[in-house]
Amino acid sequence: MKSEYINHMKDILKEEYPLYEKSLNNPPYRGFRINPLKITEDSFFEETGWKKDKVPFSKYSYYFNENLTVGLSKEYLAGLIYMQEPSASFPVEVLDPKSKEVILDMCGAPGSKATQIAERMHHEGLFITNEIDSNRVQILKENIVRSGSSNTIILNASPIDIAETFPMFFDAILVDAPCSGEGMFRKEPKAIQEWSMEHVKSCANRQAHILESAYQALKPGGRLVYSTCTFNRYENEETVNAFLNEHKDMHVLPINHNVGHNGLPPIIEAKRIYPMDQGEGQFVCLMQKEGESTSSEYRLLKSDTIPNDLLQEIERNTENHFPYYYYYKNKLYGGTHPFLSVGKCKLIRHQCYIGEVKKGRFEYSHDYFMNAYPIFKSFIELSDEEISSFFHGEAIKYNIEKGIYPVGFHHHSIGFIKSDGQYLKNKFPKGLRIK
Repeated sequence: MKSEYINHMKDILKEEYPLYEKSLNNPPYRGFRINPLKITEDSFFEETGWKKDKVPFSKYSYYFNENLTVGLSKEYLAGLIYMQEPSASFPVEVLDPKSKEVILDMCGAPGSKATQIAERMHHEGLFITNEIDSNRVQILKENIVRSGSSNTIILNASPIDIAETFPMFFDAILVDAPCSGEGMFRKEPKAIQEWSMEHVKSCANRQAHILESAYQALKPGGRLVYSTCTFNRYENEETVNAFLNEHKDMHVLPINHNVGHNGLPPIIEAKRIYPMDQGEGQFVCLMQKEGESTSSEYRLLKSDTIPNDLLQEIERNTENHFPYYYYYKNKLYGGTHPFLSVGKCKLIRHQCYIGEVKKGRFEYSHDYFMNAYPIFKSFIELSDEEISSFFHGEAIKYNIEKGIYPVGFHHHSIGFIKSDGQYLKNKFPKGLRIK
């Protein structure tokens, strides 16, 4: 490691630095989070037999000790779990999402914390997650769809555009800021070579601008969590102190979790997690804006008239159908929150995309059958061998009446098929299939 970095860490950790240095020789911690929208913790461990090794940083999070490629596992592809570095779960635990709130995740990709927020809201309230990078936002979308959230909007917008479109709109905001990634040194060794003080200060400058936009979008009385996966003062304490000096109506709140280390003065309430704390690394600071909270005002989208036979078909096939629908240019969306305008922000996903009318026929989407809110009345439970074929995009020999069917793994919907009476034509998206 570069001497400049070592000297900085020695200054932060003092007598604990040797413990930190020793920890860098150990393998990184791996973790996963159970998705409560789709399965209970007891059911998950009963079905899988995985080791139950609890992470101290948040609810539903566990250390991962299995010898398998998770991205190819049925549990992952079904959206029952999300692989998440253990300490990365802590910022959302501090944010403490409430089910009926309006919440923003300003820097959402790849989706670790976004899916965690959506899952904790239990289909209630409204959640907006954003990613400014047009490539990374597609990864965010894949992960949100897999999680089965029904109240989530995905944007591909700048923080400034969000602040202008949604002034004083959100009850809670997470800014998990892009950073120099000092907490990723064990997971990504090349990050050590790429580290420089110039990069650190460039990140701090960008973080200041993102925080300013978050402030503009936060309601009076609202909560703001600022987090990074880095250790230096510039991107953490100094960034927060500069923000607080600019906004005297923002105050740091204590974090009442007995994990990790306290931050450095003067933000003694902030928390730091180091590799010796059983996680790779996080800085987390909780703030609140002064004032009384008000209701979020929004402009609703005007829906085209939904074909009555289409709506009847959807509601006939589900026991728990969406309370809100939006139909525009032959595309149908469903959700658990009224559909609102996102102004000039680029919209990637509006709650749940159900499908589209093409050439007089309605074609369902994979998104709909991965969603955790609808309860489908008719369901094809595939065997382990058939599930493997499904994830590879193969047709499956199966005698059943012609039609569209959800297919499942241990009673968890993983997509859908179209039956011709003898074979199940695979509708699992090509970009998600196992090669």
